[in-house]
Amino acid sequence: MAALVTAITEFGNLGRLPVPNPCGFGIGRGRARQAQCGLVISMGLKLPPDQLALYRGIDEIMWRDWDPIGVSRWESAPRDEYQGYVPQVFHLALQAAPATEIAEYLRQVTVERISLSASLETELPVAEKIRALKLDLMPE
Repeated sequence: MAALVTAITEFGNLGRLPVPNPCGFGIGRGRARQAQCGLVISMGLKLPPDQLALYRGIDEIMWRDWDPIGVSRWESAPRDEYQGYVPQVFHLALQAAPATEIAEYLRQVTVERISLSASLETELPVAEKIRALKLDLMPE
């Protein structure tokens, strides 16, 4: 976990991140798809370094460890496949939600948005990893 935190924090300057998605679900790729949802995503939110590291870490965990459709193993896969779901998970992590609540959100996304089967038990290891990252970066 420490290596992941180090790699994430070495990305450099603060970036512009999407405003958390109030719909609570991913809306697909690209600004055109985002605009179809009626969300204002083009405005950015500048985050402090620890929150930016958490946001990027969640994105990485969801890409490498959650990956319910298995696209991360393909070199040609779009890296933004799950980025629409990151803002809600980030919000839950910042609110110190228990791993079970994060796992429930991931299960809901997998079942209702991605149309695959999932259970709390299958999502819990990823949620626990996200909670551990949050606690490493921002102890409560």
